Amino acid sequence: MIDEPASHTLLRLRDVTVVRSLPASPITLPASPLTTPASRRDDAEPTDDFSTTATAGADRQRDEPPRAGEVVRILDRISLTIERGEHTVILGPNGSGKTSLLKLLIRQFYPSVDDGQTGAVEIWGQTRWHIDELRKRMGVVSGELDREFSLPRSGRMTALQAVLSGFDGVQLLSFTAQHDAARIGEAARALRLVSAAALAERPLLTLSTGERRRVLIARALVHRPAALVLDEPTTGLDVVAAAAFLKTLSALADAGITLILVTHHIEEILPEIRRAVLLRDGRIFADGPCEDLLDGAMLSQLFGGVLEVGRGADGRYRMWSVG
Repeated sequence: MIDEPASHTLLRLRDVTVVRSLPASPITLPASPLTTPASRRDDAEPTDDFSTTATAGADRQRDEPPRAGEVVRILDRISLTIERGEHTVILGPNGSGKTSLLKLLIRQFYPSVDDGQTGAVEIWGQTRWHIDELRKRMGVVSGELDREFSLPRSGRMTALQAVLSGFDGVQLLSFTAQHDAARIGEAARALRLVSAAALAERPLLTLSTGERRRVLIARALVHRPAALVLDEPTTGLDVVAAAAFLKTLSALADAGITLILVTHHIEEILPEIRRAVLLRDGRIFADGPCEDLLDGAMLSQLFGGVLEVGRGADGRYRMWSVG
C-alpha cells in the first residue's frame, strides 16, 4: 500500500528564485551529506550562498556568458503547482534550470531573497520537513545518486543491502540496519515490484547500468512513497534496457505512484505522463498538456534549433534535428 500524504497537492512553488554567486577561483566542495545518516532538519537555516540577495547580474543579457563573482539567476520567479496523480515531465535544454528545480524538491536548494521577498516551496502541503520524513512521501532517483552507487565504497553492497540503505537515507553499509526482519521483507517486496528480485544477492558493482537503476528505484520505494522523482532515468542505458526500465515506470504509475520526470529527452516521456512544464533560462517557457506542447514548432523554440517530433504507436515521443 502507498503511504497516504495528508495533502493532495504534491508541489506548490510561489515566486521562487534561486541564485548562484559564481566563484572567482576553484573551490573545494564539502563531502556529500548522503554518506551519513539523514538526520538534518529542513527547518534549519541554509548555510550556502543560495540565500544571497538576487540583485547583481539581473540585467545581464541571457546570451552573455556569466562572469566570475557575478550573481546569476538559475531559477527566476517560478510558480508551479502539481497535484497528486498528475504525472508531469519537467523538460528543457541543458542549463534551463531543471536540476535546480529538482534540488528544490529534494531540499538541497532553498529559495533566495529577491527584492526583499522569499518565495515559498510547499511539498505535500508543508514548507518545512525533516528530510527522512520527506523521503517516506517522495522517492528520488537521480544521476548523482546513480554515480554514488556505482563507486566501490557503495558498489560493494548487494542489491538487497542497497535497498535496505534507503530506510536510513545513507549510502554506506556501516550506517544501515541489515538484520531487521520487517525491513528485509519490505526491501524484498520493493525488488519484486521492479522485477529485480533475482538481483538481491549480487553486488552492485556486478550489475549493468539498467539493473542498478532498477535497484535504486526499489531503494526509493521501501517507504511506499506516494511520488517518485526521476532525473533523466535512462541515461547510460541501451535501447533494450531503456525500454524495460520505462515499462517498470509505467507499472509504478499504474499502481498509483505520481511520477515527476526531469529530462531533456522526450523519448523518456511515458504515455501516462500527460502534463509538460517546459523550462528555459530559469523560467517557465510553457505549461500544459503534452499533446499541445510537444510538437516541432514549440520544441524548436525551446531548444533553439529546427526540430521535428513524432509519436509512435506505443504513445512515446521521438525528436530529431533537421537543421
